[in-house]
Amino acid sequence: CGVQGRRIIVSDISKEGSQKVILTSFGEHKLHNRRRQSFKVQLVETGNYNLDTSQKLGLRARVIGPERLELLDQSGRTLGNPEESVDASMGTLTLSPGRTLLHTGRFVPVVFLAPTLIVAGLAGVGSIFSVIHFP
Repeated sequence: CGVQGRRIIVSDISKEGSQKVILTSFGEHKLHNRRRQSFKVQLVETGNYNLDTSQKLGLRARVIGPERLELLDQSGRTLGNPEESVDASMGTLTLSPGRTLLHTGRFVPVVFLAPTLIVAGLAGVGSIFSVIHFP
């Protein structure tokens, strides 16, 4: 099973217009694009073999809204052949732990924010103990 990062429940996957494949999450996914790039994701248990990721099929995603992601092929291009079915209303999208740290956090990625807060907290505790004199 291994260590997993963020898990997002899929509400719907469908084509928007004739090109874009849009994943709608069940609730806000709280992911953010960093440097306007797409990021690797895994889809499982969608009930659609064209969407479930495997060794042969890798997927990427780009955030387009608080509950919506555009699914892309492993090269970052629009997903799929117009004739392929990409509809699903179940499944789970997962990110690796590293991608989770990088693509969560509103203004600053969690990977940078967490160590900063820890160091600031330790500095604060250290300054308190430097003021307190023990008998």
